[in-house]
Amino acid sequence: MVQKVALVTGASSGIGTAIVARLAEAGYFIMAAGWEPARTQQISKQVANAQTWIGDLRSGELCVELVSACIDTFGRLELLVNNAG
Repeated sequence: MVQKVALVTGASSGIGTAIVARLAEAGYFIMAAGWEPARTQQISKQVANAQTWIGDLRSGELCVELVSACIDTFGRLELLVNNAG
């Protein structure tokens, strides 16, 4: 079975953290994005299938960088959860 890849923005707290946990349980590889370094980095320590990306997504250039980082890391992207803001 090929695992699917999800990108979750706003992943470092609240609903975003819950979404990351649920997708991990469902077997997804996850790129978890957040702007707060300490909280975002905790995700990769707690969720084996997750990689983290730290940045402020109010910048269009950083949004492009995030998607590129996800594809570079996992080779593809099937699901976007735009939870930032």
